[in-house]
Order: sequence, then C-alpha cells, then structure tokens
Amino acid sequence: MVGYSSFLKRWPVVVTAVLIAAFSWYFTWFTFGRHAKTNSGRFDLGNVEQTVWNVVHGRGFTMTDPYGIAQVSRLAFHADVFLILLVPFYALVQRPETLLLLQVLTVASGAMAVFLTGKKLLGPAWWGTMFSAIYLLNPGLQWATIFDVHAVTFATPLVLWAVWLTIEKKYRGALIFMILAMLTKEEIGLTLVALGIYVWLAQKQRRWGAVMTLTPAIWSLAMFFVVLPYFHGQTAGEVYRTVFGNGAASIINGALTQPLRFFHVLFARQNLIYGWQLFSATGLVGIISPWWLAAGPEMVINGLSLKPAQHLIISHYTSGITPWLIVASLAATAWMRKKMSIRFSARLVTWILVLWLGLTVGYSAWTTGPLPATPNDQTKFVTWRNPYAQPVREWSKLIPTAAAVSVTNNVGAHFARRERFYGFPLGIDQADYIVVLEDHATPVVATQAEVTEKIKDLRSSSQWLVVEYLGDLTVLRRRE
Repeated sequence: MVGYSSFLKRWPVVVTAVLIAAFSWYFTWFTFGRHAKTNSGRFDLGNVEQTVWNVVHGRGFTMTDPYGIAQVSRLAFHADVFLILLVPFYALVQRPETLLLLQVLTVASGAMAVFLTGKKLLGPAWWGTMFSAIYLLNPGLQWATIFDVHAVTFATPLVLWAVWLTIEKKYRGALIFMILAMLTKEEIGLTLVALGIYVWLAQKQRRWGAVMTLTPAIWSLAMFFVVLPYFHGQTAGEVYRTVFGNGAASIINGALTQPLRFFHVLFARQNLIYGWQLFSATGLVGIISPWWLAAGPEMVINGLSLKPAQHLIISHYTSGITPWLIVASLAATAWMRKKMSIRFSARLVTWILVLWLGLTVGYSAWTTGPLPATPNDQTKFVTWRNPYAQPVREWSKLIPTAAAVSVTNNVGAHFARRERFYGFPLGIDQADYIVVLEDHATPVVATQAEVTEKIKDLRSSSQWLVVEYLGDLTVLRRRE
C-alpha cells in the first residue's frame, strides 16, 4: 500500500518525464534523418552552423552573406548572439547534428517548466502533466523544432522557465532566463516586458519589476534601432520587409501615420487563420487572459511582414508567441476553475475543462501538426529512399574545409563548416567546388530554372572539372 500510495503521488512527474523522453526521441530521430536525406537547408541550418563554426575557429560572429559573397557579421541579420552559448557544445562534436540535438532537448525541457507552472497555478500535479502534454503537442512548437535550427526556437522553453521562476518569486533566476531568451532574437525582449510589468503591478516588487521591465526593453530597442541597422549595410538581403517598408521603424511609422491600413492588414484573412491556429493549439481559453498580449510584438511583426512564412504556423516564427499562449491558457484555466466552482461542483468543472482542452488541443495537433499519421505527416522526408543522400554525405567529407564552395540550398547544410560558403549560383567565380542537387533545389537566390540552366553551362565549361554527375547531382572542381 505504501508503494502504491507513493506511485499515486509521483505518477504525474513520471508521466511528464515519459512524455519529454518520447518527444526528445522522436524529434531527434526526425531531425537527424531529415538532414541525412538532404531535406535540411542552407536556410537556416547551414547559416547557423557556419556562424557557430566560425566562432569555434576564431573568426568571430560571422558568416557568408547568403544573398551575396561577402563575409558579414551575423548581426547583419538577427541579434541571435545566443548562438555563441552553443559553441562549447558544438566544439566537442562539430556536426550539424549537435545543434539539432541541443535544440530538441532544450525545447523538450520546456515541458517541465510548464508542469511546474501548472502545478503551481492549478493545484493537483496532474494538471501540470496535462499542460505539459499540451505544450509538447503544440503544432507551432513541433514545426519550429523540425524547421532546421534557429536561436529563437530556444526562446520558447527559456521564456517558460523565466515565467515559472517569476511566479515562484525567484527573481534572480528569472532574470537569468530572461536574458538568455532575449539573446535569441531581437524582438523577444519586447515580449518579456510583460513579465516585468507583472512583477511590478501584481507582485508589488517595484525594484525587480523595474529591472525586469527595462532590461529586455532597452536590449530590444538597442538591437532594432542601433545594432542591426549598423551591421545591416554589410548584406545584400533584407530581413524585415513589411507592408510599410523595410526595418522595425517602418512598423511604428505605419501604425502612427496609417492606422486604418495598419489594422486592416493586421486583421487580414491570412492573419486571422494564423491566429486561430495559434490559439486553438492551446485550447482557445487563453484569449480571456491578458497574458497572451505579451506575444503582441511578435504577432504584429509577423502580421505585417511580406514574408509568407511569417503568416504560417509551419515555421519557427511562432517561437516568440507559443510560450505566452501556453501561459495564458494556464492562467485562464486556473481562473475559470476557480470561478465556475462557485456555482458548480469542482468535479464537474474539472471534467468540462479537461474535455474541452483535450478536444481542442487534440484537433489542433491532428489538423495542423506534423506528427506521424496526421494529414501533415512529415515522416516521408526521413524514410524516403533518396539516392543522392549518401553521395552528398561523402562529398561533405571529401571537400576540404579550407575550400570555398557554392551549393544549392538543399545540400547547403552539409557543407557549412568552412569560411567561404556561397549559395549557388552566387560565388561561382570565388568557389573551388560547386555542389548542385537540381531536384528540390529549393533555391532562395535564384529560380529553379536558373539553377538548372547555369549548372548545365558549367558542366561544359573548360574552367571546371566534373567529378560527380549522377542524375540530378553535379559536383564540380575548379581546374588547376
């Protein structure tokens, strides 16, 4: 009986640990396999790995401009200096799989933060387990985890740990996690301001509230209006393209000078669908909690962007939104449970909430998530028999890291460990090797037709020696 009683007390923790282990196993298997089958990309696994590799080899926080041929600071694109913190781990095993594994394990750890927060707000530990499952089933979280590697994906669990520590009034620890989170991307600090305001107003801690409000706000504003503009002139690409122009200032200008257009675009049909998918993934109840407003800066940036991926749940652009919707759902559930229990039995209220959350979250995971046996099942990208996977891996080992390469996006993540790393057909005049996989080349800097035409010309060029020509795969080496 003692053993059974002990189990009853511990089963929520055990189940949560099993869920975390299952998530970690599956997404490690998936991301490793996806990369091995050339379904990762130079955008962005290759870009991230080259940056980390350069830091390891003493070249600073730099990369090859993916839209050009110059060597530029990573800060020309994003203030994701969090990547530097991955360097000690990557230095041990300098492979893209190291970064993929770190991302999966960090994301999975967020489930424990949710468990602890749920237990704190809702009482019985099994509520924590339930919300841990809601977190791990979140389609936005899952898509971000499998969509190569991005520093901002690490922000989701880091924000959740900061929230739990704040609720526990462990402010020093909370501030550490806030700093880690805001280092993942420039706008994350703006979302964290809400946590400082909560400490200031709800917990009546003015000193800590001021520190936790001003620190992330100042950081983000400095990144948007000082640091990023300074470095952005190095690149041929454009990061923030909105309906009001380029750059963060364009959003503020649009809101102030064209408010009607601002809200018209923000509440366009594609954004409403996007919002529905985000909120339904956490049971819809979060809409009644003010915590979801913390995600406002990220939602506005995505809503006004001209980049299609920022209006879709199938990318990493939900990473700054997901933690706040989880927190909002937790807070809303706790509030409803308390209020509804005044008029109805606690058991009935519990069953209603559990049933509602289970149905809405389950439906969302089924319709928009990437898990096996769902309409968006992605396992084909791991299990398909790709005849080019093995040759690409072999050439990634054969081509010296000192050599400059120009590669298509679909094989780019296999050749990122070098100083000069160009996106085909860019960098042809500077490259020592060219690796092109024409099928599903997913070109970013050229069209599929341009890739096909250019590689055809180069195969007959006297300047290049064809060292591999296998169907869609072409490997060229510059003649001596």
